Amino acid sequence: MKILFNVLCLSYGGAEKNLCIVANGMLERGHEVVICNMNHIPTVQKLDERIKVYDIPKYTGKTKRLKQLGFMKKVCKAEKPQIIVSFLFMPNFLSTILGKMLRIPVIISERADPNQHSDKVGRFVYRVYATADGAVFQTEGAKACFPEKLQKKSRVIPNPVILKDESIFADYVGCRRSIAYSGRFELKQKRQDVALDAFKIIHERHPEYVLDFYGDGPDEPAMKEYAKALGLEDSVNFNGVSSELLKAEASSEIFMMSSDYEGIPNVLLEAMSIGLPCVSTDCSPGGARMLIENGENGLIVPCGQAEALADAVCRMIEDRDFALSCGRKATAVRERFALDKILDSWENYILEFNKR
Repeated sequence: MKILFNVLCLSYGGAEKNLCIVANGMLERGHEVVICNMNHIPTVQKLDERIKVYDIPKYTGKTKRLKQLGFMKKVCKAEKPQIIVSFLFMPNFLSTILGKMLRIPVIISERADPNQHSDKVGRFVYRVYATADGAVFQTEGAKACFPEKLQKKSRVIPNPVILKDESIFADYVGCRRSIAYSGRFELKQKRQDVALDAFKIIHERHPEYVLDFYGDGPDEPAMKEYAKALGLEDSVNFNGVSSELLKAEASSEIFMMSSDYEGIPNVLLEAMSIGLPCVSTDCSPGGARMLIENGENGLIVPCGQAEALADAVCRMIEDRDFALSCGRKATAVRERFALDKILDSWENYILEFNKR
C-alpha cells in the first residue's frame, strides 16, 4: 500500500519521532512510503533513505495555508498515495481537506492534548477533524474530546518504547543523589517552574540532592534565572540536549515530570523502561495515568501542585525499598509498548482502508 505521511516538521519532538518510527516501520513491512514535510524546524529525525521527502516551501502571509494545501495537492497527484496519514494540528486540518478534494482516505493522528485548542480556530479545526475517514489517538482521554462519529472509526495506539541500547538500566547501587528531568523548556506545557518550586522544598529536606535538567528551549534562560532567585543555582544543573540521554539518566536516583499536558510522554516511558523510579503530574489527557499505576510502578500527583510533587519525590528518597519496587515494576512497559505490537496496530488499521 502506498502511504503519504504529512507532518509539521521532523525535529526532535515526540510526535515527529513517532511519525518516523511508523513511517520506517511501514516501509520495512513492504509498504511504499512518502513524506510531505511542512518544514518549520530543521530535520533531526532519522529516516530510511528509501523514503522520499517533499519539503513544503516556507510560505508566509495570509494565504500560506492555501499555498501549503496546493503544494500537498501536487505531491498527491505526482505520488498517487492510497491513503494519507497526518500528525499534529495543522497537518491534520490540511490533510482532511485534501482527502476530501482528491477522494483519498485520511487518518489524522492527534498527538497532544485537544483541550489546549479551545479558541475559535481550534474549534473550527476540530469540526473539520470530525470529517476525517479515521483517527489515531494516544489515550482514551484524547479520543473522548471528539464527536462520537469520529470516535467510532478511530483507534487508540500508544507510542512504542524505542531504546538505542537495551542494556541500559538504572544504577540502583552506584546512582548519584540526583533527580532527573527531561523535556524542552516550554513553560506553558512542561512547567519547569513547578519542578523548581518542588525541588526547593525537596532541597530543604534533603540538601544533598541535585536536580539535573536535560533539554533546551525558549524558556531555558528564564528558568536559569528562576533557579538563582530560589537560591538553587549550585544544586540545579542545566545539561542541554544529550545524545546519550538514557545513559545520563540511568545514573540518577529518581525521574520527575511536571507537565500540565502531554500525549503519551516519551521521556516518562523511556525512564520507566530503564527502571527509574518515576514521579509525574497527572497531565491531561491521561498519558501519564496510562503508564503509571499510582503507588505500584510510580507516583502521580495533581498538576501545578509543587508541594505534592515534592512530597512524592521525598517519599521515593526516604523509602528506598518502595522506590526500587516501583522502578523494577516500571520496566514492564518494555513489553507492554513493544515496537512490533505498536506497528501491528498501525498496519492493521491502515490496511482496513485498503479493503473498503
